[in-house]
Amino acid sequence: MPAIAMGNTVVAVPSETYPLIIGDLYQIFETSDLPGGVVNMVSGRSAELLKVLAEHDDVDAIWSFAGEAAVRLRNRCPRGI
Repeated sequence: MPAIAMGNTVVAVPSETYPLIIGDLYQIFETSDLPGGVVNMVSGRSAELLKVLAEHDDVDAIWSFAGEAAVRLRNRCPRGI
């Protein structure tokens, strides 16, 4: 992930359709050399989570996601999507 390579932390929001897949990704990161807190995984309703992330002062950018939530949030994220 380019964001991690550049020294950023990441919040991953799994697909609502296939939420269990993120468990496999978690196991990969858990056994890697990444320090704790570099990759954070939050599950729930994507539209609600992305809205909160876009409006949070400590979030500099939202890297990549698709769907209606992206269209609605484009104007809300102060630092862009």
